[in-house]
Amino acid sequence: MQGSPYAHNGLLQAFAEGGLPLGLALAVAVACAALACLQRSREALRRNEFAPLGLAAAALVLMAHAFVDFDTAYAALPALVAVTAGGLGATASRATTRRAPVAVLAVLLCLGLGAAALDGNVRAAVGRVRPGDANAARAAFDAETLPDARVGTAVLNVAVADGRLTLPAGLARQAADETAGLAGVDAGIALRRLTVLALLGDPTAPDRAYEIVRPRQDRRPFLVTLYAEVLDAAGRPGGSAAVRAQVERLAVPGSPRSAAVWDLTGWLLRRGTANDAGCAVTLATAAFGPPPPALAGVGTKAASCTR
Repeated sequence: MQGSPYAHNGLLQAFAEGGLPLGLALAVAVACAALACLQRSREALRRNEFAPLGLAAAALVLMAHAFVDFDTAYAALPALVAVTAGGLGATASRATTRRAPVAVLAVLLCLGLGAAALDGNVRAAVGRVRPGDANAARAAFDAETLPDARVGTAVLNVAVADGRLTLPAGLARQAADETAGLAGVDAGIALRRLTVLALLGDPTAPDRAYEIVRPRQDRRPFLVTLYAEVLDAAGRPGGSAAVRAQVERLAVPGSPRSAAVWDLTGWLLRRGTANDAGCAVTLATAAFGPPPPALAGVGTKAASCTR
């Protein structure tokens, strides 16, 4: 059975993707609306009014169902909740002190669930982004109401393949702009962004990439491959040699970095020069024994090793 990356719970998903601002706003709106429905139901029971009971039941059921499904991803369902909650306000007693709170809560609920619905639309659009699919990338950007780093990251991750842009330059540039704020938080995203910028002609991208990788390469060895891709995108030599140097540094018998070394070696077998790949295979095999099954059959590129 295939799992789902989403929570199947509108409130939990709002907290996961919108943080405290969206999550708390939605939680307060739903809680207040549910309380108003219950209070109005109790008043309707005392007066033998059946229409308000039906409206309250409908609103409560719709809100409850959002806790087990993707209701907030479809704008019609939050709108229906708002209509039923608003109907309760219309059927309330004429006393302003009773009618006004229900109306205000209906508006708050509409705003909160509307924001969640917009968020669901963005999430769905991001899920449709595929490598080289310019229409899906454009649709993801169109789904934004404000610049959204999730969209920029999704498009950025599919904007480059085999050292070339797979999307129009305008979409790639937009993805790079929307992920600029993440550059100081996630080194991987920062390096992918610099690869895109290098392909768009930014001459400073390789030097900026080096400054990102240099202090982190001990903790995250595979970042060197992203640096190599920035160099390749900028048309500079040395990317394959940089990855080989990382293998030489880490391929020490007894080292706990064997998995990292074989990952780097696999990258060289796919993207590096034959000589650098040959040296990596030789060093990794000497340090850790035969290559893992995932690399079986790709060693034919590693025909020699000249140091």
